Amino acid sequence: LMVVGFFLIWGVYPQASGNKKRIFIGMKVAGVVLLGFLMLYKGMHGEPFEQKWWGILGLIGWTYAICAGIYLFTRENLWWNALVWVLFMGLAVLHHADVVTLSFIPSDMTLHAFGMSGLLTSLLMQRYARKEHPEAFISILCILGTMMLIAALLAHPFWIISKIQATPTWLFFCLAAFFPLFGLFYWLTDVKGKAYWFEIIKPAGTATLTCYLIPYLWYSIQQLLGLHYPEILSGGVPGLLKSVVFSLVIVGITGLLVKAKIKLKV
Repeated sequence: LMVVGFFLIWGVYPQASGNKKRIFIGMKVAGVVLLGFLMLYKGMHGEPFEQKWWGILGLIGWTYAICAGIYLFTRENLWWNALVWVLFMGLAVLHHADVVTLSFIPSDMTLHAFGMSGLLTSLLMQRYARKEHPEAFISILCILGTMMLIAALLAHPFWIISKIQATPTWLFFCLAAFFPLFGLFYWLTDVKGKAYWFEIIKPAGTATLTCYLIPYLWYSIQQLLGLHYPEILSGGVPGLLKSVVFSLVIVGITGLLVKAKIKLKV
């Protein structure tokens, strides 16, 4: 509702005239009223409207905001960004080890370390990636992947692999896969020109938010209609195959929506 309120206030076009202008003014007034209502709103137990958990999109948003804010100062300096990356990973470990408390920073330092990993990879690609000689860039990524694998094995006795808890072990194992795979995909797409191999999943990258939200619509329909998958599809190889098919169907629906000019933007 808060997002809707802000959209009504700032997402309309004041350049219009006549009836359209009156409609837009009405939308702005409705947005102000809606935000005012949220400020006064009390929950079932008398609790005021307030932030309790950011949600996954909120956590991602804070990660982008903090990493982008850092980039405003470090810019394209590879070594400064590498230093921040190492610092964030160290803070993630110290935070989960209960050595330091970073509650004043929104989201989790593990997620911020993820964000800086992507930023660092982009800068490495900018400096070292060459189509004619990709060996240097790919070698650096493989070295980083090996380092992350070692870090993951060292961290595993202390923390489980948990996305929900955003543990350092999860971070390190993910990065151990991310760095080499990024090098592989760079080699396939940029060097060998095989980007068309991935056309089937292209909508997931070009309309990511739309693709992310479609399953939640299906879950709601599934719950309302009381639909359930057969028990055999709840785990093991059949469960994995069901997940693959489900993912491809969602990506396919996203592609159809994009062709129909229906796409969420941020």
